[in-house]
Amino acid sequence: MGIDLAKAREDIAKTPSEKSDVPRSASPGQSLGELCVDLTQKAADGELEPVVGRELEVEAVIEVLCRKERRNPMLLGGRGVGKRAIVHALAQRIADGNVPRVLADMHVLALSPEALAAWHPVREKVDELAKMLGTVAESENLILFVDGLRGSPDAAKRVPGQELTGVMRFLLQETKTLCIAVTTEDEYKAACGNYPGLDKLFRPLHVKPLDGEPALAALRARKEKLEQFHEVAFGEDALECAVASADSYLKERSLPGKALELLDAAAAAAKVRAEENESVTEELRACRARLKLIVTRMNNAIGNHEFEKAKFYSEGERSERNNLAELEKKYGVKAQAAPLVTRADVEQIIAKWNKYPYAA
Repeated sequence: MGIDLAKAREDIAKTPSEKSDVPRSASPGQSLGELCVDLTQKAADGELEPVVGRELEVEAVIEVLCRKERRNPMLLGGRGVGKRAIVHALAQRIADGNVPRVLADMHVLALSPEALAAWHPVREKVDELAKMLGTVAESENLILFVDGLRGSPDAAKRVPGQELTGVMRFLLQETKTLCIAVTTEDEYKAACGNYPGLDKLFRPLHVKPLDGEPALAALRARKEKLEQFHEVAFGEDALECAVASADSYLKERSLPGKALELLDAAAAAAKVRAEENESVTEELRACRARLKLIVTRMNNAIGNHEFEKAKFYSEGERSERNNLAELEKKYGVKAQAAPLVTRADVEQIIAKWNKYPYAA
Protein backbone atom coordinates (compact mmCIF):
# COMPACT_ATOMS: atom_id res chain seq x y z
CA MET A 1 0.00 0.00 0.00
CA GLY A 2 3.06 2.25 -0.19
CA ILE A 3 3.35 2.72 3.58
CA ASP A 4 6.86 3.67 4.70
CA LEU A 5 7.62 2.08 8.08
CA ALA A 6 10.09 4.77 9.19
CA LYS A 7 7.64 7.55 8.19
CA ALA A 8 4.79 5.83 10.04
CA ARG A 9 6.88 5.58 13.21
CA GLU A 10 7.81 9.23 12.88
CA ASP A 11 4.14 10.26 12.53
CA ILE A 12 3.19 8.19 15.59
CA ALA A 13 6.01 9.78 17.58
CA LYS A 14 4.57 13.22 16.74
CA THR A 15 1.12 12.25 18.05
CA PRO A 16 0.44 14.04 21.39
CA SER A 17 0.72 11.67 24.34
CA GLU A 18 1.08 12.37 28.04
CA LYS A 19 3.41 9.40 28.50
CA SER A 20 5.54 10.05 25.47
CA ASP A 21 8.76 11.99 25.93
CA VAL A 22 9.78 11.67 22.26
CA PRO A 23 10.40 15.18 20.85
CA ARG A 24 7.65 16.12 18.44
CA SER A 25 9.67 18.42 16.26
CA ALA A 26 13.27 18.78 15.26
CA SER A 27 13.40 22.56 15.21
CA PRO A 28 10.99 25.28 14.09
CA GLY A 29 9.74 24.14 10.70
CA GLN A 30 11.86 20.98 10.67
CA SER A 31 11.01 17.33 11.25
CA LEU A 32 13.24 14.29 11.49
CA GLY A 33 12.25 13.45 7.92
CA GLU A 34 13.66 16.77 6.76
CA LEU A 35 16.91 16.19 8.62
CA CYS A 36 17.44 12.65 7.35
CA VAL A 37 17.27 10.64 4.12
CA ASP A 38 16.81 6.86 4.17
CA LEU A 39 19.43 5.75 1.65
CA THR A 40 18.44 2.09 1.94
CA GLN A 41 14.86 2.94 0.93
CA LYS A 42 16.15 5.03 -1.98
CA ALA A 43 18.30 2.08 -3.03
CA ALA A 44 15.28 -0.24 -2.89
CA ASP A 45 13.37 2.25 -5.05
CA GLY A 46 16.19 2.32 -7.62
CA GLU A 47 17.01 5.99 -6.98
CA LEU A 48 20.74 5.66 -6.23
CA GLU A 49 23.47 5.87 -8.85
CA PRO A 50 25.24 2.58 -9.67
CA VAL A 51 28.70 2.22 -8.11
CA VAL A 52 31.52 0.21 -9.68
CA GLY A 53 35.15 -0.31 -8.77
CA ARG A 54 34.66 0.05 -5.00
CA GLU A 55 34.09 -3.56 -3.95
CA LEU A 56 37.15 -3.66 -1.66
CA GLU A 57 36.17 -0.42 0.09
CA VAL A 58 32.58 -1.60 0.64
CA GLU A 59 33.85 -4.89 2.05
CA ALA A 60 36.15 -2.96 4.41
CA VAL A 61 33.20 -0.85 5.64
CA ILE A 62 31.11 -3.99 6.22
CA GLU A 63 33.97 -5.60 8.15
CA VAL A 64 34.26 -2.58 10.47
CA LEU A 65 30.49 -2.47 11.06
CA CYS A 66 30.55 -6.15 12.07
CA ARG A 67 33.33 -5.78 14.65
CA LYS A 68 32.88 -5.69 18.42
CA GLU A 69 34.88 -2.49 19.08
CA ARG A 70 35.23 0.75 17.12
CA ARG A 71 32.49 -0.27 14.70
CA ASN A 72 32.19 3.17 13.12
CA PRO A 73 33.96 3.65 9.76
CA MET A 74 35.43 7.07 8.93
CA LEU A 75 36.05 7.32 5.17
CA LEU A 76 38.91 9.70 4.46
CA GLY A 77 39.84 11.09 1.05
CA GLY A 78 39.95 14.14 -1.20
CA ARG A 79 37.04 15.85 -2.94
CA GLY A 80 35.47 13.78 -5.70
CA VAL A 81 37.23 10.56 -4.73
CA GLY A 82 33.90 8.75 -4.22
CA LYS A 83 33.44 8.51 -0.44
CA ARG A 84 29.67 9.05 -0.62
CA ALA A 85 29.43 6.53 -3.46
CA ILE A 86 30.85 3.85 -1.14
CA VAL A 87 28.10 4.58 1.41
CA HIS A 88 25.50 4.44 -1.37
CA ALA A 89 26.94 1.10 -2.49
CA LEU A 90 26.56 -0.21 1.07
CA ALA A 91 22.92 0.94 1.16
CA GLN A 92 22.33 -0.82 -2.17
CA ARG A 93 23.85 -4.06 -0.87
CA ILE A 94 21.63 -3.92 2.22
CA ALA A 95 18.57 -3.32 0.03
CA ASP A 96 19.61 -6.28 -2.16
CA GLY A 97 20.16 -8.52 0.88
CA ASN A 98 23.83 -8.95 0.02
CA VAL A 99 25.28 -8.34 3.50
CA PRO A 100 25.99 -10.42 6.64
CA ARG A 101 22.96 -11.23 8.81
CA VAL A 102 23.98 -8.70 11.47
CA LEU A 103 23.43 -5.91 8.91
CA ALA A 104 20.50 -7.44 7.03
CA ASP A 105 17.77 -5.34 8.72
CA MET A 106 19.77 -2.11 8.85
CA HIS A 107 18.80 1.19 7.26
CA VAL A 108 21.43 3.77 6.31
CA LEU A 109 20.05 7.13 7.44
CA ALA A 110 21.89 10.16 6.04
CA LEU A 111 22.01 13.26 8.26
CA SER A 112 22.31 16.67 6.62
CA PRO A 113 25.01 18.86 8.27
CA GLU A 114 23.39 21.95 6.73
CA ALA A 115 19.97 21.18 8.21
CA LEU A 116 21.50 20.27 11.56
CA ALA A 117 23.31 23.62 11.70
CA ALA A 118 20.04 25.24 12.83
CA TRP A 119 20.34 23.37 16.14
CA HIS A 120 23.77 24.66 17.14
CA PRO A 121 23.03 28.05 18.80
CA VAL A 122 20.61 26.75 21.46
CA ARG A 123 21.77 24.23 24.09
CA GLU A 124 18.31 22.87 24.76
CA LYS A 125 17.78 22.20 21.06
CA VAL A 126 21.08 20.32 20.74
CA ASP A 127 20.19 18.13 23.73
CA GLU A 128 16.74 17.55 22.21
CA LEU A 129 18.29 16.56 18.87
CA ALA A 130 20.70 14.11 20.49
CA LYS A 131 17.89 12.57 22.55
CA MET A 132 15.61 12.28 19.52
CA LEU A 133 18.25 10.66 17.33
CA GLY A 134 19.20 8.37 20.19
CA THR A 135 15.56 7.28 20.61
CA VAL A 136 15.19 6.60 16.90
CA ALA A 137 18.51 4.77 16.74
CA GLU A 138 17.52 2.54 19.68
CA SER A 139 14.09 1.73 18.25
CA GLU A 140 15.25 1.00 14.72
CA ASN A 141 18.25 -0.75 13.20
CA LEU A 142 19.98 2.31 11.85
CA ILE A 143 23.41 3.26 10.59
CA LEU A 144 23.74 7.03 10.70
CA PHE A 145 25.67 8.57 7.81
CA VAL A 146 27.25 11.98 8.44
CA ASP A 147 28.65 13.77 5.40
CA GLY A 148 31.64 15.76 6.63
CA LEU A 149 32.80 17.39 9.86
CA ARG A 150 33.00 20.88 8.41
CA GLY A 151 32.26 23.88 10.57
CA SER A 152 32.89 22.16 13.88
CA PRO A 153 35.68 24.46 15.16
CA ASP A 154 33.62 27.61 14.52
CA ALA A 155 30.60 26.09 16.23
CA ALA A 156 32.76 25.21 19.22
CA LYS A 157 33.90 28.83 19.52
CA ARG A 158 30.31 30.08 19.55
CA VAL A 159 28.82 27.54 21.96
CA PRO A 160 31.19 24.88 23.31
CA GLY A 161 29.99 21.31 22.92
CA GLN A 162 26.95 22.21 20.78
CA GLU A 163 27.94 21.03 17.34
CA LEU A 164 27.37 18.06 15.08
CA THR A 165 30.53 16.33 16.27
CA GLY A 166 29.37 16.58 19.88
CA VAL A 167 26.00 15.06 18.99
CA MET A 168 27.74 12.24 17.16
CA ARG A 169 30.03 11.59 20.14
CA PHE A 170 27.00 11.41 22.46
CA LEU A 171 25.19 8.98 20.17
CA LEU A 172 28.16 6.68 19.76
CA GLN A 173 29.06 6.63 23.45
CA GLU A 174 25.59 6.51 25.03
CA THR A 175 23.56 4.45 22.54
CA LYS A 176 24.02 1.43 20.31
CA THR A 177 24.07 3.66 17.26
CA LEU A 178 26.41 2.81 14.39
CA CYS A 179 27.79 5.67 12.35
CA ILE A 180 29.61 6.15 9.06
CA ALA A 181 31.25 9.51 8.48
CA VAL A 182 33.09 10.88 5.44
CA THR A 183 35.51 13.78 5.40
CA THR A 184 38.98 14.83 4.28
CA GLU A 185 42.21 13.95 6.06
CA ASP A 186 42.71 17.55 7.22
CA GLU A 187 39.16 17.94 8.55
CA TYR A 188 39.44 14.67 10.47
CA LYS A 189 42.73 15.72 12.08
CA ALA A 190 41.22 19.10 13.03
CA ALA A 191 38.12 17.43 14.52
CA CYS A 192 40.26 15.01 16.56
CA GLY A 193 42.30 17.95 17.82
CA ASN A 194 39.20 19.84 18.93
CA TYR A 195 37.37 16.83 20.36
CA PRO A 196 39.74 14.42 22.16
CA GLY A 197 38.51 10.85 22.07
CA LEU A 198 36.83 11.13 18.68
CA ASP A 199 39.53 8.93 17.17
CA LYS A 200 38.64 6.20 19.69
CA LEU A 201 35.10 6.03 18.30
CA PHE A 202 35.93 5.83 14.58
CA ARG A 203 38.11 3.52 12.55
CA PRO A 204 39.67 5.47 9.62
CA LEU A 205 39.51 3.93 6.13
CA HIS A 206 41.52 5.72 3.45
CA VAL A 207 39.80 6.01 0.05
CA LYS A 208 42.14 6.30 -2.92
CA PRO A 209 41.12 7.90 -6.23
CA LEU A 210 40.15 5.68 -9.14
CA ASP A 211 42.31 6.05 -12.22
CA GLY A 212 42.56 4.69 -15.73
CA GLU A 213 40.16 1.87 -16.60
CA PRO A 214 38.39 1.78 -13.17
CA ALA A 215 37.54 5.49 -13.48
CA LEU A 216 36.32 4.92 -17.04
CA ALA A 217 34.14 2.02 -15.85
CA ALA A 218 32.64 4.31 -13.18
CA LEU A 219 31.73 6.86 -15.86
CA ARG A 220 30.11 4.20 -18.04
CA ALA A 221 28.00 3.12 -15.06
CA ARG A 222 26.96 6.67 -14.17
CA LYS A 223 26.42 8.17 -17.62
CA GLU A 224 22.83 6.94 -18.11
CA LYS A 225 21.24 9.32 -15.59
CA LEU A 226 23.28 12.23 -16.95
CA GLU A 227 22.05 11.36 -20.45
CA GLN A 228 18.45 11.25 -19.24
CA PHE A 229 18.76 14.55 -17.40
CA HIS A 230 20.36 16.47 -20.27
CA GLU A 231 18.61 14.48 -23.05
CA VAL A 232 21.94 13.79 -24.77
CA ALA A 233 24.10 10.77 -25.59
CA PHE A 234 27.77 10.39 -24.64
CA GLY A 235 30.30 9.05 -27.11
CA GLU A 236 32.97 6.71 -25.77
CA ASP A 237 35.61 9.25 -26.84
CA ALA A 238 33.98 11.83 -24.55
CA LEU A 239 34.27 9.49 -21.56
CA GLU A 240 37.92 8.70 -22.30
CA CYS A 241 38.73 12.38 -22.76
CA ALA A 242 36.98 13.32 -19.51
CA VAL A 243 39.14 10.88 -17.52
CA ALA A 244 42.40 11.91 -19.21
CA SER A 245 41.68 15.66 -19.17
CA ALA A 246 40.42 15.74 -15.59
CA ASP A 247 43.57 13.98 -14.43
CA SER A 248 45.74 16.47 -16.32
CA TYR A 249 43.99 19.79 -15.72
CA LEU A 250 41.79 19.56 -12.61
CA LYS A 251 44.33 18.99 -9.86
CA GLU A 252 42.15 20.18 -6.97
CA ARG A 253 39.75 17.23 -7.15
CA SER A 254 39.96 13.44 -7.53
CA LEU A 255 38.70 10.90 -10.02
CA PRO A 256 36.02 9.90 -10.81
CA GLY A 257 34.22 12.98 -9.39
CA LYS A 258 36.04 15.56 -11.48
CA ALA A 259 35.50 13.56 -14.70
CA LEU A 260 31.76 13.40 -13.97
CA GLU A 261 31.77 17.15 -13.45
CA LEU A 262 33.39 17.59 -16.86
CA LEU A 263 30.76 15.38 -18.51
CA ASP A 264 27.95 17.28 -16.78
CA ALA A 265 29.26 20.61 -18.09
CA ALA A 266 29.91 19.25 -21.61
CA ALA A 267 26.39 17.76 -21.80
CA ALA A 268 24.81 21.05 -20.69
CA ALA A 269 26.77 22.95 -23.36
CA ALA A 270 25.84 20.43 -26.07
CA LYS A 271 22.16 20.62 -25.13
CA VAL A 272 22.13 24.42 -25.18
CA ARG A 273 23.86 24.47 -28.57
CA ALA A 274 21.39 21.96 -30.02
CA GLU A 275 18.42 24.04 -28.82
CA GLU A 276 19.91 27.23 -30.27
CA ASN A 277 20.31 25.54 -33.67
CA GLU A 278 16.77 24.17 -33.61
CA SER A 279 14.05 26.37 -35.11
CA VAL A 280 11.27 26.16 -32.54
CA THR A 281 8.33 28.49 -31.93
CA GLU A 282 7.63 30.01 -28.52
CA GLU A 283 4.48 27.88 -28.28
CA LEU A 284 6.54 24.70 -28.65
CA ARG A 285 9.12 25.86 -26.11
CA ALA A 286 6.37 26.61 -23.57
CA CYS A 287 4.78 23.20 -24.11
CA ARG A 288 8.10 21.39 -23.63
CA ALA A 289 8.80 23.40 -20.49
CA ARG A 290 5.38 22.48 -19.04
CA LEU A 291 5.97 18.82 -19.86
CA LYS A 292 9.37 18.82 -18.16
CA LEU A 293 7.90 20.47 -15.04
CA ILE A 294 5.06 17.92 -14.88
CA VAL A 295 7.49 15.00 -15.20
CA THR A 296 9.70 16.44 -12.44
CA ARG A 297 6.74 16.88 -10.10
CA MET A 298 5.47 13.38 -10.88
CA ASN A 299 8.88 11.84 -10.09
CA ASN A 300 9.06 13.80 -6.84
CA ALA A 301 5.58 12.60 -5.87
CA ILE A 302 6.57 8.98 -6.56
CA GLY A 303 9.75 9.44 -4.53
CA ASN A 304 7.67 10.78 -1.62
CA HIS A 305 5.14 7.93 -1.98
CA GLU A 306 2.35 10.44 -2.78
CA PHE A 307 0.68 8.15 -5.27
CA GLU A 308 -2.59 10.06 -5.68
CA LYS A 309 -0.62 13.16 -6.59
CA ALA A 310 1.61 11.10 -8.91
CA LYS A 311 -1.50 9.75 -10.67
CA PHE A 312 -2.76 13.31 -11.18
CA TYR A 313 0.56 14.36 -12.73
CA SER A 314 0.64 11.21 -14.86
CA GLU A 315 -2.65 12.18 -16.45
CA GLY A 316 -1.32 15.70 -16.98
CA GLU A 317 1.81 14.29 -18.62
CA ARG A 318 -0.24 12.20 -21.04
CA SER A 319 -2.34 15.22 -22.00
CA GLU A 320 0.71 17.45 -22.45
CA ARG A 321 2.50 14.86 -24.60
CA ASN A 322 -0.53 14.69 -26.89
CA ASN A 323 -0.53 18.48 -27.05
CA LEU A 324 3.20 18.47 -27.91
CA ALA A 325 2.66 15.91 -30.69
CA GLU A 326 -0.08 18.10 -32.20
CA LEU A 327 2.12 21.20 -32.07
CA GLU A 328 5.09 19.38 -33.65
CA LYS A 329 2.79 18.18 -36.43
CA LYS A 330 1.37 21.69 -36.86
CA TYR A 331 4.81 23.31 -37.24
CA GLY A 332 6.41 20.42 -39.11
CA VAL A 333 8.96 19.71 -36.39
CA LYS A 334 10.47 16.25 -36.63
CA ALA A 335 11.73 14.37 -33.63
CA GLN A 336 15.51 14.69 -33.55
CA ALA A 337 18.06 12.32 -32.17
CA ALA A 338 19.63 13.27 -28.84
CA PRO A 339 22.71 15.49 -29.30
CA LEU A 340 25.94 13.49 -29.15
CA VAL A 341 28.53 14.71 -26.65
CA THR A 342 31.96 14.11 -28.14
CA ARG A 343 35.61 14.56 -27.24
CA ALA A 344 35.49 18.05 -28.77
CA ASP A 345 32.75 19.10 -26.32
CA VAL A 346 34.85 17.99 -23.35
CA GLU A 347 37.93 19.75 -24.73
CA GLN A 348 35.96 22.98 -25.11
CA ILE A 349 34.95 22.85 -21.46
CA ILE A 350 38.56 22.30 -20.41
CA ALA A 351 39.61 25.27 -22.56
CA LYS A 352 36.95 27.47 -20.96
CA TRP A 353 37.88 26.49 -17.43
CA ASN A 354 41.57 27.17 -18.11
CA LYS A 355 40.86 30.57 -19.65
CA TYR A 356 38.28 31.57 -17.04
CA PRO A 357 39.33 30.04 -13.68
CA TYR A 358 36.57 27.79 -12.47
CA ALA A 359 35.79 27.36 -8.78
CA ALA A 360 33.54 24.45 -7.80
